[in-house]
Amino acid sequence: MSAVRKIADPATIPIYGGKIIHEYVGLASSSTASVSVAHMVAPAGWGEPWQQPLFDEVTIVVRGRLLLEHDGGALTIGKDEVALAPAGAQIRYSNPFEEEAEYWAVCGPAFSAEAAGRQDQSSETPLRSKVSPSSAAITRVTSAIAS
Repeated sequence: MSAVRKIADPATIPIYGGKIIHEYVGLASSSTASVSVAHMVAPAGWGEPWQQPLFDEVTIVVRGRLLLEHDGGALTIGKDEVALAPAGAQIRYSNPFEEEAEYWAVCGPAFSAEAAGRQDQSSETPLRSKVSPSSAAITRVTSAIAS
């Protein structure tokens, strides 16, 4: 039987560019593979490389703004706004604005560096598709049926 537990101390993961990640639930913090929940603060001017994750990611902005460039265009989300990036989407998260951004990310299955599918940090162009969104969705459905 599984026990309900309080998670008081997140795993702290410093990232290039001065971004700080506090993972409360996930592989690094609680050994949870099904979902990850992380609180993040991205400094002004921060950006990460293009990626093509094998997980769905929900981003909830608490303060500031984020720019989400994706294979279908770009959008900016601000305080109290939410974005959903489905598994297999090519995406790049950044904070090109003058104020820092504070946000939460929920990933299912849990975030891992391998599943994030990050491109080399020096590249400014999107990934060439390694996994199409349709094949990623089929993999998730197939896994759910098998379990």
